[in-house]
Amino acid sequence: GHCRRSRLVLSSQLGDPPPRPTTMEGEPSAPSRLFLARPLDAPDKVEQSAAWHFQHLRAEVFDELQIDFEDLAPESLHGWAITGLTWMAAAGVEKQKSACLGLVYALLVHDLDRTVSPGYYDYLALLRNLDAHHIATRTLLAFSRRWRVLQPVTQLRLVLLLRAMADARWPKVDQVALSIQRELVLEPKYQEHVCEVLHEMVCVTHLCARVDEECAQLSFLWAARWAHITSSLKPRKGEDGEALVELRRLLAELVAGLWQEYRDALLRAGPALLWAAAQYRDCAALPWQAVMVHEGAILTHPAPQACLDHFLTHELQEQTAFLVNEATGHRAGRLFEWFLRRHFGQPAHGSGIGDCILWAITAAAPKGDLKPQLWDRFWNASASGDGALAFLFAAAHLAPRSDSYTRRLLDGLLAQSVDPDETRRRKAFYLVKRIPGSGASKLAVLLRRDLEQEQGPSRKK
Repeated sequence: GHCRRSRLVLSSQLGDPPPRPTTMEGEPSAPSRLFLARPLDAPDKVEQSAAWHFQHLRAEVFDELQIDFEDLAPESLHGWAITGLTWMAAAGVEKQKSACLGLVYALLVHDLDRTVSPGYYDYLALLRNLDAHHIATRTLLAFSRRWRVLQPVTQLRLVLLLRAMADARWPKVDQVALSIQRELVLEPKYQEHVCEVLHEMVCVTHLCARVDEECAQLSFLWAARWAHITSSLKPRKGEDGEALVELRRLLAELVAGLWQEYRDALLRAGPALLWAAAQYRDCAALPWQAVMVHEGAILTHPAPQACLDHFLTHELQEQTAFLVNEATGHRAGRLFEWFLRRHFGQPAHGSGIGDCILWAITAAAPKGDLKPQLWDRFWNASASGDGALAFLFAAAHLAPRSDSYTRRLLDGLLAQSVDPDETRRRKAFYLVKRIPGSGASKLAVLLRRDLEQEQGPSRKK
């Protein structure tokens, strides 16, 4: 499960690239065709290699047939080109890999007319037949890990290609879909673009969720999050809103279908499923009432690490792990401030801070180190209460599996009070009501008792 989402190194599998071109457009010094690269950013090595291999295909096949990928004209000799690529790939394994990597690059960089035949789908069929070493999925997986800096048009081409691959039952395509699910976040200035990408991703997820139990769990959590997000979105000025309404309908159908078909597998997501219910409780499209009927069955399972990881982007997970395991001493405070500004803003907002805290707690619990300064910074970071909600959730539903680490952590946080009239315990008492489950109800009783003791006999009413 964990290796499937690991970073895959392509260079050792592709052999030596063809000689570096000096005048063709794929030269490494040319501006990136895939990424929103800044002037001082180093070239992406996978893009660089893919561009070289594509230029090799152009020199060997396409230029001789006068085929211009910028303008895929119907009268071009695409059938001849496909035959030429097939013969080239037959020359050996390295030639086969080179053809696959070059074709993936071409499909991501160029807008090919899907109505031309032979054309887009014929090149895709060739790629499917040649790709015995999974070059296509591994290349897309590498690009998906840098999703946030891909050009919007590249993101759309990637998910369109992924949907075509999923329709063709391409091996390992689910790994790319799950990676994009983790990286896909709402960018307000690209709202219309995000909705278009999400529409394609819902279709891909329908096909990939049935691969295994883990795919079903992760896809359900992802779909629930976006059903919640889109329920509060409004069409931007000048938009009719039909695309957004259709997207909400598709997400609701995906969630309902996954729950109906994979209920037993979803229950084995354990507290991760309850955490989603706590965060997205206001979304009417989500089946939380049906979920909570099975609370007893849910709590017999620990939260799979893959589910907790899926709430975070790859970069956020890596940097959170560093904060928990490595950031100590005088530099810890500065690193935390930088971390907060980069991912959440100051003060932190949105449910992402809660996901991050929950992941950090589960990472720290096995060592038993309470890390009071780190947890205090996380508590103070969230203005909306989403951060505090994660501490309360961990104490309510993870305590039995953490040897009461989460309860001791929460007690240490609640003992600190900045303002006597607005104590952390009071805030916790009101926030815990947002958490579903009997564990949260028991925690609320304890918090109420402690709050009454804190207020004194004269205010116990």
